[in-house]
Amino acid sequence: MPTVKYSVSAYIADGTTTDYLITWDYLDDTHIAVSVDGVPSTDPSATHSFTKLNNTTVRVTNSIGGALAAGKEIQVFRDTPITTRAISFSDGSALLAADLNKNSDYLLYSMQEALDQVDFSVQYQKEAEGFRDATQILRVAALASQVAAAASEAASATDAAT
Repeated sequence: MPTVKYSVSAYIADGTTTDYLITWDYLDDTHIAVSVDGVPSTDPSATHSFTKLNNTTVRVTNSIGGALAAGKEIQVFRDTPITTRAISFSDGSALLAADLNKNSDYLLYSMQEALDQVDFSVQYQKEAEGFRDATQILRVAALASQVAAAASEAASATDAAT
């Protein structure tokens, strides 16, 4: 499974564990998301759900409330919305450090998520290329085997004809 740095905690389910760590900062609980085998929990076809237990832990369960089956890929990730502002400033208002920090964090987190997506895409592309290379090697070997079999049949037919 490709790994990224800033906004994703990736796990492989073991069939018993339900609680997973959030290993990155976030601004709001609504910015926490979970996907299992690439299916986000917001997808209507998802067979899992998650609950935030505290600031550093989420519980991910299957549709009946149990642990996910062993081998499932779980990603707990930050999804900072980029369609709205974190803070709207107005003329004449006081500039509070908390507001300025939140605004900066909002931009920082959005950039980190974008970098993680690029890193993931590059790693996935390399894995896909490796798979394609291995497949091509198998195709060439199969073709060589077919050519050898055809040559052997042709030689047998020539020997039988003479």
